[in-house]
Amino acid sequence: MKYEVSKKAIQEAKKCTNNFECLEGRFENCPCVLERYLEGNGVFLHENSKLKRHCEYILSYGYSFSCHCPVRIEIFKKYKV
Repeated sequence: MKYEVSKKAIQEAKKCTNNFECLEGRFENCPCVLERYLEGNGVFLHENSKLKRHCEYILSYGYSFSCHCPVRIEIFKKYKV
């Protein structure tokens, strides 16, 4: 499934090194399984997420991680995936 997001989100995601694979619905290589969104704090990753590759938008908090990618956040908010 292809996902549509605003042009603003794509423009803000300048650090994406994964070629916006999430827009194509290709989450198998996406470094995160998102769990919940907190306004201003990004989306927190499910505790069983395995970071398969580096992403500039993933922040670590000890054993927890959050995603701050504008594109991925918009997909999560809009499509709940």
